[in-house]
Amino acid sequence: MVWTDNIRANHLSEFVVIESSTTEIVSTAQTCYQTCRDISDGELGLNLGVITAICSAVVVIIVIICIILFCYMRRKKSNRPPPIFDQAQKCPKDELYNEMQILRQDETRPIKIQDFCQQVTDMHKASNLLFSKQYEDLQTLSTKFKFPSRSNSGYDNFTRKRGSLAVSTLIDATFIPGHDSKHEYIACQGPVQANIEHFWRMVWDEKSKIIVMLSDANESNKEKSHQYWPKSTNRAFTYGEFIVKIISSTNVNKCTTREFIVSKGNTSRRVLHFTIPGWWNKDSNISAWDVLDCVRAVRERVLDDNIDPLIVHCSADVSRTGAFIALDHLIRYVEKHSLDHDIDVFNYVLQLRKSRRHMVTDKDQYIFIFDALSEFIRKKVDAQERVYEALYSEVEYTNENYKGLQLNKDINTSKTSGYMNVGYDDDYVVAN
Repeated sequence: MVWTDNIRANHLSEFVVIESSTTEIVSTAQTCYQTCRDISDGELGLNLGVITAICSAVVVIIVIICIILFCYMRRKKSNRPPPIFDQAQKCPKDELYNEMQILRQDETRPIKIQDFCQQVTDMHKASNLLFSKQYEDLQTLSTKFKFPSRSNSGYDNFTRKRGSLAVSTLIDATFIPGHDSKHEYIACQGPVQANIEHFWRMVWDEKSKIIVMLSDANESNKEKSHQYWPKSTNRAFTYGEFIVKIISSTNVNKCTTREFIVSKGNTSRRVLHFTIPGWWNKDSNISAWDVLDCVRAVRERVLDDNIDPLIVHCSADVSRTGAFIALDHLIRYVEKHSLDHDIDVFNYVLQLRKSRRHMVTDKDQYIFIFDALSEFIRKKVDAQERVYEALYSEVEYTNENYKGLQLNKDINTSKTSGYMNVGYDDDYVVAN
């Protein structure tokens, strides 16, 4: 109401100004008319040219006054604050905020950890319809990310350059952030025969102590990654300025662990090498727990104070590499949080793609991340339920002992009073 009264007052003042201005114009016109009559009567004795000039001047003055009034009213109207609902609808900050909120919602698909297994089951229905829709969203959002060209994102000059290892077309590698460091992982292509020396130079310069290989040397009669270590134990092979010797090899389930001694000049270092034979892109010849066991084996060998990156590669450096890094990261997240927290596989894969293009490029590998993580969460839920059952059983056992002690106490007390309390009811019997 106050805002409406102000508007009315403003309109009233504007009408008063217009009315007074109109009165002045009419008075001026009357004066001009009377002057013209006087001139026509010959009272002033002026010639016709002077009369015309005076009339023109008066008309010009009137026009100028009208223009000034028009501009004044228009300017005043433009400065008037719009209605409140218009401000809310047209505020640029609100529009920007809403767009940012929509963008954040588009990039997130949070799921409660305790509901994750059921959600994965639902997403598998109708021939993985929900998985397909989510992966399409992932592909669409990924198109807006910009990356340097391949020739500028590899490894050559050994200098850190923002998110990428700087420059070489021989070893294409990128730093991937994790829980503990912005350079927790290095995702790279599988070495070929021509760049094995460059691969070991990257391992040496980045002081990496663990290499994870996720492809076989040959898959479907195609070379996926050249073997960059000696073929038998206690043998050494020279790759340029680096000497690599394998000193042990062990198998746990489907995870093979090798220990290398890598030497350059008079300096030697130990490097662990993990492989998962049989994890192919198109053939489901490996179970979720085969991969989870290898993820756990790798993480157990990472020291708490380790700041050196884990090198992870398959053949094309994005599909299985992205899946392994995602599982390692998400499993650690589940271990550190309760079942009431949210977990977002979609958003983390999107973050991986912000670091390196096409990470988890295969839809089957994207689904595999959910399935493997679901198995891990199910095991955690079962373990937690067993703990609760054990605690409940212990509490029940304690309560039963307490009841027995209380009953004995009541019996002993009843011997002096002549009554015995049976159980915890209100029934009493006379003791003999």
